[in-house]
Amino acid sequence: MTLAGRDLTIGYSDRVVGRGLNVALAQGEVLALLGPTAAARPRCSNAARLLAPLAGEAAIEAARW
Repeated sequence: MTLAGRDLTIGYSDRVVGRGLNVALAQGEVLALLGPTAAARPRCSNAARLLAPLAGEAAIEAARW
């Protein structure tokens, strides 16, 4: 299974919070968020769950057997 996002713009209906984001994660891979403060990391993970893409492509592809 692969989770991929290409040229994503994410945000709320009235506010963009991320633009031009690219990510690709295969099954078993781990994504680490690093930053200077502890506050940013939980905000990023919460945003990833709550924000729908406003532009770009997001896909989940299942492995074929």
